[in-house]
Amino acid sequence: MKAFSFRLQRVVDYRKLLVDQAEFHLQQLIGQRHQLQNQLIENQKSQAKCWVTPGSGSSVFLPELQSSSSHRRALKKRELILSHQIQGILAKVKKQQVVVRQAQQNHQLLEKLKVRRYQEWQAELDRESEEIAADAYRSRLHSRRSLIEELKVFV
Repeated sequence: MKAFSFRLQRVVDYRKLLVDQAEFHLQQLIGQRHQLQNQLIENQKSQAKCWVTPGSGSSVFLPELQSSSSHRRALKKRELILSHQIQGILAKVKKQQVVVRQAQQNHQLLEKLKVRRYQEWQAELDRESEEIAADAYRSRLHSRRSLIEELKVFV
């Protein structure tokens, strides 16, 4: 019997490649989300630092207050933009997770088929081996019987 070969091996390999690509894209999206979250944290730290509070006995000038206020508004606007970008990335991550799961399922189905076909091939190989062994046993048994019959003739 010839060696086992799975006719759809190229398809299995291609589907594995699709899984790898989908997982890579998912990792990129997760990396982008982490970057945006880090930027959001830094933005929030900057907002906390930019409050102008006069010390006891000191005065704050109007231009300084206006500058601080406009800076805080800009930081708030940046925070809003980052939050929207994070929400967009989260939606993309969820979609990509579905793509990854589907690609993995498609690959696993073919892998299961490959295993089943291998098991069938192995069972057929075992049957053939048993048949060859049985034929060899019957052949030896027949030759021994023939030898015994010949020896009986001489005796």
